[in-house]
Amino acid sequence: MKRIFLDALKHASKLPLLRVWQKGDFSFLFNLPGFRGIAVRILKTVPSQMKVFVLNHPYSPTEFLSFGNWDNPGTTEEFTFPEGGKGKVFIIPVKLGNTCLGEMAILTDFSDPATQYSDWDIFCNQFAALIGHRLFPDYRHKASSIENFTPNLLNYLIIDIHKLNERISSTYSPKANFQSDPWFDEDSEYLSSLMAGFQTKFDLDTLFVIQYSLKNEIHVVISSWVDNIKDLHPKTTEFIEDLLTYGREDSLITNNDFSPVNASLESARHTSHPDSEHYVTLSECRCRIYKNSPLPEGSLSNEPFSQSYQCKLGNVLHGHIGIVNHKNTDLSYLDRLLALLANQLAFRFAYLKQLRKESLNTDILRKINQSSNLLTASIDVVGIIDHLVSSLGDLFGQKSGAILVYHPDQKTPESIRIFGPIPPDFDPLVAANTPGDVYNAIHGSSAFQRLPDDNKELFNIVLPFAATSRLEIQNLQLNSPSLGCLILFNHPENKYLPQDEVNMLTILLNSVSAALLVALNYQEKLETIKSLEGMIKKINNKDLLLTEMINVVRKLLKINRCSFLTLSSDQKYLMIERSYGLSEKIISETKIPIGDEISGYVARTGVSIRIDNIEEDPQFQKRSMEAYFNRSLLSVPLISRIDERNKKVIGVINVNNKISGLTFTDQDQKLLEAMADLVVVALENLEAMDARRQSERIQQQLNDAREVQAALLPNSWEGIPENLSVFGKSIPAKEIGGDFFDFLKIVEGKYLAAIGDVSGKGMPAAILMARIKTFLQLVAREYYQPSRILQRINQMINIDPYHFVTMQIAVIDTEQKTMTTSSAGHGGLLACVNGKPTELFSGKGLPIGIHPVDLNFEEQMVSFNPGDSILMVTDGIYEERTYSGEMYGSERFQKFFSENCTCHPNLLVENLFNVLNSWRGEREAHDDTTVLALKFLK
Repeated sequence: MKRIFLDALKHASKLPLLRVWQKGDFSFLFNLPGFRGIAVRILKTVPSQMKVFVLNHPYSPTEFLSFGNWDNPGTTEEFTFPEGGKGKVFIIPVKLGNTCLGEMAILTDFSDPATQYSDWDIFCNQFAALIGHRLFPDYRHKASSIENFTPNLLNYLIIDIHKLNERISSTYSPKANFQSDPWFDEDSEYLSSLMAGFQTKFDLDTLFVIQYSLKNEIHVVISSWVDNIKDLHPKTTEFIEDLLTYGREDSLITNNDFSPVNASLESARHTSHPDSEHYVTLSECRCRIYKNSPLPEGSLSNEPFSQSYQCKLGNVLHGHIGIVNHKNTDLSYLDRLLALLANQLAFRFAYLKQLRKESLNTDILRKINQSSNLLTASIDVVGIIDHLVSSLGDLFGQKSGAILVYHPDQKTPESIRIFGPIPPDFDPLVAANTPGDVYNAIHGSSAFQRLPDDNKELFNIVLPFAATSRLEIQNLQLNSPSLGCLILFNHPENKYLPQDEVNMLTILLNSVSAALLVALNYQEKLETIKSLEGMIKKINNKDLLLTEMINVVRKLLKINRCSFLTLSSDQKYLMIERSYGLSEKIISETKIPIGDEISGYVARTGVSIRIDNIEEDPQFQKRSMEAYFNRSLLSVPLISRIDERNKKVIGVINVNNKISGLTFTDQDQKLLEAMADLVVVALENLEAMDARRQSERIQQQLNDAREVQAALLPNSWEGIPENLSVFGKSIPAKEIGGDFFDFLKIVEGKYLAAIGDVSGKGMPAAILMARIKTFLQLVAREYYQPSRILQRINQMINIDPYHFVTMQIAVIDTEQKTMTTSSAGHGGLLACVNGKPTELFSGKGLPIGIHPVDLNFEEQMVSFNPGDSILMVTDGIYEERTYSGEMYGSERFQKFFSENCTCHPNLLVENLFNVLNSWRGEREAHDDTTVLALKFLK
């Protein structure tokens, strides 16, 4: 019966034990395909014999009576609904034994394509029987009351074997410790529906089915009056578990008195059977229980009656079906039906097992193909072994074993992997070098597989990783050594593999063998490249580098010809810079325009080209300028990569004709591309080394110049009069700068303070600064007036039109406590007079070097008292910028001075530089920064 009708019957068996029902009691019918209404009419004897409706929905009793012939129940008629539309009415007698006590009518929609007459006919007859059972709860089906349980119903309950393909939608999906949930769900759902029909029809207490599934899994589905396995009657549990352990040898186990051990079970317990070594409990199976029957009334004290049948085809047991009843009822009439059902289930279980086995194998093969695709691209031996270990567990249930991998040219293992528990005293090296199964697999490519019943063997399976199974040379067949072997231990964690799974495992190992061979060869070449990398680090000569690279390419690819082509100075041509196997004439005459020929095409596109036969290639046939090419060719660009967007081809590597006569492979191309990358890196390293050496020379010169420049500035403040404190500091924006300051004693009691800024930065500004500084010290010995000093320096120095010097000079008379200032385009200075900040005008004057003629400079004189101070700065103070470009400016500088003008000159200068550093942050200094501070003490 279709699952939806079986579910409805299950709900019907739980209807309230009343003679009158509400519409809501039958809501489980509303979703049945085509359902439109239901009515129940029963015979009443009090006060007079008449039939009354105890349920009618959604029409009145009168309307229901008009839909069909109620006096002739058991018929199906067509009618028209009051609101329009054709329908069918099923009128079924409600019987108690042979007595008809009423009728039930179900209305269906005739126009609904989902409405199936045969489905509804069977359902209505079963539903009418349940209606009578619920209306008259004191009635129990007699043993002889099986007239309605026809072969038609049995065939309907058991789904046609030929339709199973449509039902099997689940496929094998590996999960830890629970590998076939979809299968168990599907089986339990089907079996529970099937058993519900039997329980309802024959008033059975407990019905159970045991199904032996794939991978030694057991499915147990129980239909009883409880919904928890722990609540089953202890003897019911014991009977099922005895079947699980000992029931595979008996065609029928019957236990009327349900003693713990009866004759047949006692015989089974003493039967030597591999599956009877351990007692099997329900907790070890996939078990599910459904509550489909009421609690046996007052009969739990009775000893239960039990009976089971094997679901067997030929000599293969696929499961059991059994019943347990606490009522003192003779159920012998069920023998025929249960035997028939067991036979039908055996067909179903066998067919399901075959379908699922095919699904399993198909899924395993699909995963093996996916693994093969992954392994094909793998060049890592460890990764290949990891993938194999994972696949052994997930696909084949193998958790314990060992893997030995050998390089084709080596006698010791390249890699040994042992996974899972291992047998005591197992030594892989001893096994590999001692004649036996492992030795034969490694040295003779022979396989080993133990017999199913032979538990004395140490190994279940030993399979070789054969690069080629055999070599055939002039009709001689020679076994070739393998790349190692897979060992699967005879351990409880490893399930025994049937031959079809061994065949699939062999398919996987073929892919692993091919991947290992590629990886081992690739590893050998990578080791050569690694040794080359170490060599490159030691080479600082381009000619030697290219010569060594030619040798390595020859060793790796085993070719007849090789050439390195680099760009000409004008970047328009490729020319051979180093080669092997080419004549001097070809080397000297080869000059290939970018974009032409094969090499020019590779240089223009930056894409490698691999040609199996250049003579037949439609795009690149033999070219005049590359006449040395014939047969197979591999051309790879030399690409300098600043980043992924900025790439530049700087040359081409060509290799031509393998010594073996074979064509170049994708692996050869990847290796040569890796070599090309190494060449580029090595050449760039050489250029970087040359540039670094040049930079280091320049840097050293700049450092020397900076030391010289620093030596020109005052670095000590000795000889300062007691009533005066002086401190200055200059930091260039680059290694060297154009700012300067000085403090000189002119004559006794008179001192000169000067600060200047040469336009520009770097070495030219530094040289001009040194000249100005020298002239200042010379002129200050002859003149005491600041204006005259500036005038004389302008006359002496010869400056190019692109540079000039701003300068500020102050002559301090410590005895008179006066200061005379003059400025050459340098602006004023800040002073602190009587504790108040102020700005002093230094006099007008153009920068030095603007005019070669005599310049006139103004002078200003001011008096000072003890505690007064002055601050002389260059414009780098004002122009210092933040990361966003905002300048420090004069307002911030004046505010700083007003807050710090009373400080000692040393502290004043350091505070100012700290503020500027904080303002600038990580940004480089915008300009040279120079400060000179003076303070009168007394």
